[in-house]
Amino acid sequence: MSLFLGYTGTTAFYLATMDEWVVRFVLPESLHFLPHGTFGVLTAILLGVLNARGTEESGTFQLLVTGAKVAVLLAFIGGAVAFAGPMAAVGTFTTRFSTDVISIVSVAALAFITFFGFSAIAASAGEIIEPRKTVPKAITASMVTVTILYALVIVAMVNSPVPAEVVARQGETAMGTVAAAFFERFGLAAVGQGLIVAGAIFSMVSASNASILAATGIGSLMGRQGQAPRRFSRIDSSTERLPGASGRQRRRSFP
Repeated sequence: MSLFLGYTGTTAFYLATMDEWVVRFVLPESLHFLPHGTFGVLTAILLGVLNARGTEESGTFQLLVTGAKVAVLLAFIGGAVAFAGPMAAVGTFTTRFSTDVISIVSVAALAFITFFGFSAIAASAGEIIEPRKTVPKAITASMVTVTILYALVIVAMVNSPVPAEVVARQGETAMGTVAAAFFERFGLAAVGQGLIVAGAIFSMVSASNASILAATGIGSLMGRQGQAPRRFSRIDSSTERLPGASGRQRRRSFP
């Protein structure tokens, strides 16, 4: 139950953040009369419909959105390196290390929720071919990849020409301003900001979709164990069996 509620909470967090990005950078002024949260709720409904169609459809969508997000992050990191130069960027990063334990713990606490998603891999084990082999490899690969990307994004952020107080004031939307500053040197400020806005929205949508997918897996397990309505454990008999998946079928039905 705690995992199910955790995925519900993280999904709400991701969609609320996505809604803030949409309102701040995408929504025209003429539509600002819409209440905050409108786009988050609409996205939640659409992702719910997608996941109701099946795990394969949801997984394919997840791969596409995650690939786009990673491409945007690499463009952001490349913009920082091109702006400051490779050696200067690394040098600025290495001189900014802090030994303040309280600050380190505070930042780690804020970043903790972003690592909560790794449990979604294990929660979806029932939908994975040869989960005993695939799940450990997937968790390890994803943790290593994400840690490296996080480190490179931090290198980019500390080389930002935007004043630190501006970054602190803008919070989670600061990367858009920083990207615009990086690409402004090449006359592409709008392109840089647009890339980060798209990447942020992709990130929140993919994280929300992963949490919803994992939550349905937890719901099905709870149904089989009698901790939730039995209907949650029902499998759609109209779908084909996956080869090598111990007879599990890939699409759940929640009437």
